[in-house]
Amino acid sequence: MEIPKRNSCSILVVANDTGGAQILAALVRDQWAYTWTAAALPHSPADRLFRRYAPDCPVVDLTSCDPAVLLEEIQPDLLLVGTSLYNTELPLIREARKRGILAISVLDHWINYRERFGFPADNWRDNLPDIVCATDGVAVGLAHDAGFPRVEPLKNYYLADFLSTYAALPPAEERDLLLLSQVVPHEAGQVHGVHQAQVAARERCILKELIFHFEKLAGFLSIKRLVVRLHPAQPELLYSDLQDIFPGMVIEPATSCDLAHSLRRARIAVGCSSMALFTATALGKETYSFAADQREELPPVGRFLFESVEEIFTGKCTLSPFGHSTVYLDDGYGIVHLLQQKQHENNGDN
Repeated sequence: MEIPKRNSCSILVVANDTGGAQILAALVRDQWAYTWTAAALPHSPADRLFRRYAPDCPVVDLTSCDPAVLLEEIQPDLLLVGTSLYNTELPLIREARKRGILAISVLDHWINYRERFGFPADNWRDNLPDIVCATDGVAVGLAHDAGFPRVEPLKNYYLADFLSTYAALPPAEERDLLLLSQVVPHEAGQVHGVHQAQVAARERCILKELIFHFEKLAGFLSIKRLVVRLHPAQPELLYSDLQDIFPGMVIEPATSCDLAHSLRRARIAVGCSSMALFTATALGKETYSFAADQREELPPVGRFLFESVEEIFTGKCTLSPFGHSTVYLDDGYGIVHLLQQKQHENNGDN
């Protein structure tokens, strides 16, 4: 393994799942002045994203990789990790803390925070890093509620990059009602208690309501089209039976265009708790979340909540916690401020 030259602060960044890897890979590209080494399982979402965002960053294969050996070879000043479904990062956190290396974990969603560090095992707190970071106000509040010793806000580098891409798009007529379809992986259902069948059934019910009430929605919301943007894991014919009933509905596979283009044409976005819907909310779009089930394990990341579509055009929706949440997009919340804080602590500054 070729170790990069240490001409600046050396950072080892580790992730597996898409959410955390998006934030971290975009961070690497944005802060390239540091000396970066990435580590991921081959062909994982993180592996692909690191290579896409920062093609010059070396990516170490985590397969059968001993944390002590990896940290000994790289000698990082900082370990920066995601919080993946399979707890990929936890052995490295434990080893980094043994060695006095600053360890920072980045949360990328809003559910089961303690479980990401091994809860309910008795020793789960041994897996906690020095700092847990979250990228929006709701997430920071939830992280504090989880009892983590130190929680800090962190800029969402991925979302900031997305918003820049969005802003550069040419103007478009915003007349679509966009349903952002969602998939909950089987493994996530086992961990978080929410299953794809529940989300899929509720989403299909909502789509039927959108079709039934489309004329009223079109008048109330000034929209022209009903567009369903599918998740990359969904088959293109998923809602073809409903399209037969309502031929004017557009089915948009994720591969047909970038999410930014879909959102550019959208006046309204509807969904459950996907990152795509959260992104639409951060863009300032009028967004609506439906609950997957009564237990509400999945957070409603739209600006408004609704139980039935009729509530949208009768103005009976309620404001969600995300309707007024702060998303950290400013450089004042960048990784630099955490490194400066650590340097001041090491120097004994007040």
